Amino acid sequence: MRKVVYILHRYPQMSETYMESEIRALSGRFDVHIVSTGKPDLSYEWHHPYTTVKQDPVEIAAAARDARPDVIHGHYADMIPVIAAAARAADVPFTVRTHSFDVFGPAAAKLANYRDAINSGLCAGVLGFPPALKRFDHAGWDMRKAVSCFPVIEYDWFYDRTPNGDAIMNVGACIPKKKMEDFVHLGARMPGRRFNLYALGYIKAQIEALNERMGKPINMIAPIEPKLMPPEYKKHQWLVYTGDPKLRTVGWPLAVAEAQASGVGVCIQRVRPDLEEYVGGAGYLYDTLEEVAEIISGPVPDEIREGGFVQARKSDVHGHIDKLVDLWRAVF
Repeated sequence: MRKVVYILHRYPQMSETYMESEIRALSGRFDVHIVSTGKPDLSYEWHHPYTTVKQDPVEIAAAARDARPDVIHGHYADMIPVIAAAARAADVPFTVRTHSFDVFGPAAAKLANYRDAINSGLCAGVLGFPPALKRFDHAGWDMRKAVSCFPVIEYDWFYDRTPNGDAIMNVGACIPKKKMEDFVHLGARMPGRRFNLYALGYIKAQIEALNERMGKPINMIAPIEPKLMPPEYKKHQWLVYTGDPKLRTVGWPLAVAEAQASGVGVCIQRVRPDLEEYVGGAGYLYDTLEEVAEIISGPVPDEIREGGFVQARKSDVHGHIDKLVDLWRAVF
């Protein structure tokens, strides 16, 4: 069985279950060894075995080389220099899956810094959301190596056509680009509805403090293991995914596809036009809290809910994992 060494930052971080879904999809097909370059601030319980090393390129490269891989894989564009150095040390090819903060907004200007590594003979390919590919091209990356791919979710975990509850949710890493304070203000506008915020780490204390000052219009939900999230989605009628339209770095959030697969109506802040493609007509993009409050004041239209089941399947990791595997097959 071929061995894949993953180089990940702060694995297993609860707000980064993207990687775990990818690893599970490879289970039984590859021998996966994980090198984590730091400790998570909030970890999840069910994860793959891993080795933690210091955030030192030499130590990371040594750990990767000693594992004797056939290929090295990692996540995030800003990890490309470290991943490429490890691939050189192990004398094997590498691949990278990009996300959002590392590609959109100010990060786009840094992509040219990784051009030589991506265009080198060691790079077997890079995956990114469809709108990210324009940024790769602008940075001078070899577009023959670029692969367009929807986000990664465990669709079968979330797919459920049974009736949903009537609460309103938001979920994700509690960081400035998500602008979760808007969810608190939205809850204050609609005192007759139940709002649940599944905020993970980072500036969560600031959002909690705001919620306290405003009289607790929303419920702050304690962290929940990823495997236990599907029934949480089913408690809700709507997902309101907030974002900062000035930062414009919210990507294609996993929660959107997970909610759609769960029969939850989706509203997401219109931070960029490409989100229309991700929602796929099976949800709503909003500009103001007044606008989203009006949308969620009623039930989810049947055609939106049904379309969500179909759209979410585009993010099923088991449906597109071979986009990654095919890059490896080409160099084995």
